[in-house]
Amino acid sequence: AKSLFRLFRVYDRNFSGNDYLGLGLACQDPIAEVRRAILKKVDSNMAYLLRYQRSAQKRMAKTLALYSLYAADPTELNVKHAFHSMQRVIAKRRVAVAQMSLAKASSKDAGTLSNEMPEFALVYLVYFIAHHPDYSSADMEAEENAISSDSLVVLFKDTMQMFLEALLLPSKRPKNAETMANTLKVNAGVAIKILRQLKYCDIFDLENEVADAAATINGHQICDIGMSLSRRLLVALSPLKGAVPSKFSGSLHLPSSYYHQKSLTAEDKRLDGSDLPPDLRGPRLRDPLFSEQCGIKMKYRTATIKRKAVMEPSVKLGDQKKKSVKPEHAHRRV
Repeated sequence: AKSLFRLFRVYDRNFSGNDYLGLGLACQDPIAEVRRAILKKVDSNMAYLLRYQRSAQKRMAKTLALYSLYAADPTELNVKHAFHSMQRVIAKRRVAVAQMSLAKASSKDAGTLSNEMPEFALVYLVYFIAHHPDYSSADMEAEENAISSDSLVVLFKDTMQMFLEALLLPSKRPKNAETMANTLKVNAGVAIKILRQLKYCDIFDLENEVADAAATINGHQICDIGMSLSRRLLVALSPLKGAVPSKFSGSLHLPSSYYHQKSLTAEDKRLDGSDLPPDLRGPRLRDPLFSEQCGIKMKYRTATIKRKAVMEPSVKLGDQKKKSVKPEHAHRRV
């Protein structure tokens, strides 16, 4: 597994989709020592990329997506480590994108920075889950309760939810509820737009140079699950009621070795719906959330109510007489 990761670090451009799939499956190896060793390799590779190769957005997105594959890890320490690492990397990438946007604005460059955003890792995460050997869209259509089965919930829905939670939540607790709600709405809007764009694509089989029909159906279902989870997470995490995702006008330049854009008309897009079976739509959130499991608290309602209770006493100040309180033993001479 370590040798495969070394090859990925050096020959990332020559890595095919099957090679990346093998690297992801190593993160879910049944041996605990292997999973832990790969997690350390992911940390070291990401630290190297953030420090020396900030422009390698594809390789950085592939590495970032590997963290979410630890969502079903039986070792809780690995889950917490992966989630916190994702949050740190996402926060650094957002700072880097903000600096790039300022540089582009000063140079009057009209180029897009969508591929530099941490949400770009969703492209590779969807590709990995669509090719996972345990995922089968035929089983989902055959079983009405497939959405609650152990394989789908633990390996796929929770994998997507872990990554989306790290994307939506800010790295630090904002000063007020309005800032928190706006940050969640913007981040959810970007994630939904990217997943929506992937639904208009075919997953490409580079070896046979044709579209992979089975993987494409799996990918569209994963995108539906991700969009539903994004909206549910927005409602669950937002301190304000009625939160709606913001609209994101950008678009991604998808890697041609993984995806091919479909030629759809506007009418096709309007009629497009969920690819999940009717009984499997609307997946529930994991209880507890990954952020709650990792000890991250960003709630505002309870704190606001407590402050109001202190600031609004039941007895008015005009009904009370001011009394001067003398300190104890004040009559004694020192």
